[in-house]
Amino acid sequence: MKTKLETLFEKKFGNSEKGNTFVFVLILFPLLMACFGLAIDTAAATLTTTTLQSAADAATQSVLSQSKNSFSNNKPGLSADSALSEFVKYYDANRKGGYSGSTTPSNNSPFLLCTGSSAGGKSVHSGCGFQITSFKYNTDSPIDAIGSNISVTVREKSQTLFIRIIGVDTLDYQISSKARLTQSYQ
Repeated sequence: MKTKLETLFEKKFGNSEKGNTFVFVLILFPLLMACFGLAIDTAAATLTTTTLQSAADAATQSVLSQSKNSFSNNKPGLSADSALSEFVKYYDANRKGGYSGSTTPSNNSPFLLCTGSSAGGKSVHSGCGFQITSFKYNTDSPIDAIGSNISVTVREKSQTLFIRIIGVDTLDYQISSKARLTQSYQ
């Protein structure tokens, strides 16, 4: 048995289904846009992570190469301070897409923040938007010894595009790179 409201509705509109598609699209459009925005931010985060990891690995290898080229008495030739300075120079150059001395990131990593030491926490060195939170460079062990290595951890932040709508303005990254000094660059 039909209620009075159902009877009134049928008299006014009949059995017409006009407008159902519009209501369906109107309800699902925000969900579709949210999924699209999340996909864009996820892709940007993946690109940023890959860029930063590559920059850290390249900087680590550059420090090892310089250390190998200047070793004496079968020990690394760079001091820990020199190694840190070189790492910072190469990391900063690679994270921005090429060393230019600029404080503005290039298009290689467009979402990185460049606001000084924005990552927060304890820092060995702060650069434009990044912090080196751990830097271990063993200069006491001979090359090929188990203890002769370099280990670096970098923290950095990047901006978000769409998920800031729900209050997430930045994403944090922690990148680690570790390598061992050997005669054959293994």
